[in-house]
Amino acid sequence: MRIELIVFTLIFSFTAFLLSFPNFGPTALALINEHGLDARFFFTAFFIPHIAGILVAGLFVDYTVRRMRVARVVAIGLIAATFALNITPLAFVPVIGFLLGILVVLWGSLIARMIKPWKRGKILALSAALANVFLFFMSSLDLPAFHLTALSAFSITPVLLFQK
Repeated sequence: MRIELIVFTLIFSFTAFLLSFPNFGPTALALINEHGLDARFFFTAFFIPHIAGILVAGLFVDYTVRRMRVARVVAIGLIAATFALNITPLAFVPVIGFLLGILVVLWGSLIARMIKPWKRGKILALSAALANVFLFFMSSLDLPAFHLTALSAFSITPVLLFQK
């Protein structure tokens, strides 16, 4: 049961962060509006490094022994980069894209290796459902970008709790 909770938390945290922020979420829209940024450039600056992060992680994930440790380091980088966005938004969007690409591959690897096949669908469904509840909550708020980035960063913090 413990490993299922770890993987559920990792997937929920990643999905909540992705939906609420860089994947056309309310946090990204608030940053774009408050800083007068070009939306196409903003999202391109996210998605190209995101693809690169997926490719790089795909090359190295099978050689990574401590995947949860790597996930925690990535989570710390995501939290720091998310708060830094309020100072210089476009400088840190590519960093977030790249780090999230790594996290995608890590949780895919963890679920494939550690979760029994008949439990994978339930864990993915529950994680995605709760992440969408978080997105609904974020979308209903009328807050400045700084507060929304803090909430987005908060969604990724549960990854830091696990020592596996």
